[in-house]
Amino acid sequence: AERLWFATPLGNPEFSSGEVVRKTGSLIHEAGLSGGRGVHGSDRIFVSRKKCSRRRLLNEDAVFGELERFGFRRIFFEEMSFREQVRYAAHAKVICGLHGAGFTNMIFSESRQKIIEIMSPRKDQIHYKLLASKLGHLHRQCDSVEEIETSYESDYRMEPNSFCKYIQQCLEAD
Repeated sequence: AERLWFATPLGNPEFSSGEVVRKTGSLIHEAGLSGGRGVHGSDRIFVSRKKCSRRRLLNEDAVFGELERFGFRRIFFEEMSFREQVRYAAHAKVICGLHGAGFTNMIFSESRQKIIEIMSPRKDQIHYKLLASKLGHLHRQCDSVEEIETSYESDYRMEPNSFCKYIQQCLEAD
């Protein structure tokens, strides 16, 4: 190897891993994995956790039914090859979904994205917010969810119409 990169913790105020994160995304593009134009005609993606065993949006179908009006496409990263994940994330202008590992795909973006992360206001998980900041993305946290339990593994519900009003505000914001 010519170089070996080590990422420092994103939350460490004394170090910045932004350069490392951006370089990783650049290397993926240079390897040709982001391949050409966007996929399936949508630059707004909703990362589903419907098939996961925990931290699901129990009324996801109703919520997504509203999101479709804004041009969102529901995707399941866990069913995709690495190349497909890179292509979707690289060409997305908006990535929306419940807090989860799918948000790490934002490192593959070739331009500024809007990240809309759905998470309980009681959760103190800021790593995707920090990652978005390091990459120059706009991060919004939607916390208008109802937790079914009070653990980290909780499933959620949310009111679709209220969420869509929030989404509309996010899409209009810079």
